[in-house]
Amino acid sequence: MKTKRLLSLLLALCMAASFLSLGVLADGEEGPATWDELQAALEAGGTVTLTRDVTAAANDYALEISQDVDVTLDLNGHTLNGSALDSSDVLLVEGALTLIDSAGGGRLSADGGDDAVYVDGGSFTMIGGTISVTGAEFGAVFVDGSVVIGGGAISADNAVHMASGTLYAAAPISVTAAWGFTDGTDVYPARSLTQQEFRDAGLAGKTLYLFGVSGRWDGDLLTAQYNAPAGSLLIAAAYDESGRQASVWSLGNPATRGAASERTGLFRRHGAIFKLLLVDSSYAPLCDPWENNAETE
Repeated sequence: MKTKRLLSLLLALCMAASFLSLGVLADGEEGPATWDELQAALEAGGTVTLTRDVTAAANDYALEISQDVDVTLDLNGHTLNGSALDSSDVLLVEGALTLIDSAGGGRLSADGGDDAVYVDGGSFTMIGGTISVTGAEFGAVFVDGSVVIGGGAISADNAVHMASGTLYAAAPISVTAAWGFTDGTDVYPARSLTQQEFRDAGLAGKTLYLFGVSGRWDGDLLTAQYNAPAGSLLIAAAYDESGRQASVWSLGNPATRGAASERTGLFRRHGAIFKLLLVDSSYAPLCDPWENNAETE
């Protein structure tokens, strides 16, 4: 019973907010003020929260996330501006970087160069904030590793350039310019592509996965079909006619998948509405929920 109540509370939090902040500064504590201070904070790992805009000077270089470093950068409503950099990238990711924006309105900006984020064998997860790029050769994010775009917005001529590795993209993603995947010469349609379209576009060996979940009933047996990244959580919830949550169940942690996979649970179809939700480890939704009127199907 305690487990069910806890999961219900977590699910309510999930539905009330787009994501949860992973780190909070103590009252009066200041975040990095200079490019060098930000570099040192990122190399220390954990969560780095901006408390002011941070702007690069012409003699600065790309912020590096080294191998074996796992760090979350919270823009916290501020701007990280790398437009003046001599280097080709603003962020060079060889380790693991997660980008969030707990306050809203935060931006990572670049003007010229190759890209804003170069994932060089590491992993980059974007949950919030806006990446705004003008005049870059390749686009906002250069993928030569593992990239998950689960939220936020991208404003760039080319949003993502696939060199190699894997891209997971939540659908839909808010972008204010062309949403394209490029092979260095062509820009593909300004929308999320299916895997088959991705292959047909001539990007063989590069993988696109779209997060998604759907379900089907067979009597009281509910089968969920999903695409999901590792570490995500699949949740089934029942709601009464007034919209009040009646029951909630965890269907466990799906493994990383490249094609639709299934997970089945046996439920008493007493709820007026059933939903399947796919969330990340902080209970932020990865995609739109599947919704079904269990009484009338």
